[in-house]
Amino acid sequence: MALLFISCSDNTFLPTTQLTKAEVYFPLHVGDEWRYFRVSGVNMGDSSLITCSGIEKIADKMYFKVGKSYYRTEGDYVYSYSEGKENLVINFSTTVADTSKPFAKYVYKTGDDSVAAGSFMKCISATSLSTSWDGGTFDDYAPNIGLIRKTGFKWRDELTYARINGKVYGKK
Repeated sequence: MALLFISCSDNTFLPTTQLTKAEVYFPLHVGDEWRYFRVSGVNMGDSSLITCSGIEKIADKMYFKVGKSYYRTEGDYVYSYSEGKENLVINFSTTVADTSKPFAKYVYKTGDDSVAAGSFMKCISATSLSTSWDGGTFDDYAPNIGLIRKTGFKWRDELTYARINGKVYGKK
């Protein structure tokens, strides 16, 4: 877990314990793993294991390598880096779509949720404006775990196992 430090008047550094929404709902630690199972649609029964394998500095910012993608959090935002460009993935602090960023996800629902990996409270569901025309997804996030469900036009993947910052959920 990355610790942030603040400077006090006596030159002492103290770690902050308050996490941002992005850090809570999109946790990133080297060694984290998420296993998803295709519960419906094309290729039903397939599973995939996604691993956070390292940290890389790209364009003067630190990104976590998750699977084949690069992500970072800043405040309540999650960004990805691809093809020489940074993109806003999700804004966890808004329930309104940003028309200038039609592919960025926003929160449309909160509540409790269950998948094979467990039952979770205070989950967030997110989507983007582009979902209706480009086949985007509806994504569900659980606190301190991250993505627990991804629903596309004719398919759905659900979390069956996760190891986040050393804590295990579900069965591998």
